[in-house]
Amino acid sequence: MVSLLMPTIFIPAPIRDLTGGKVSVAVSASSVREAIESLEAEFPGIKDRLCEGDRVRSNISVLVDGQVSHLKMREKLREDSEVHFVIAISGG
Repeated sequence: MVSLLMPTIFIPAPIRDLTGGKVSVAVSASSVREAIESLEAEFPGIKDRLCEGDRVRSNISVLVDGQVSHLKMREKLREDSEVHFVIAISGG
């Protein structure tokens, strides 16, 4: 039996209501854009929470394999990549 590795996407706590509480999800994707599209197909509405139009929301940082991605949607993923979406919390 062949084990197929897929990038793991970690779901931020504020949007886990859309994933039934799942903390992480493995998706078939070679870029952050494809990962978000895969998430949207499985969990409708998640793209609107992560993106504004065709871009990651300005208050969300994308970390790929522990590094902040400046390419965001265009960042390439490996089969064993880990992606974190970090939502900036503002307050007073």
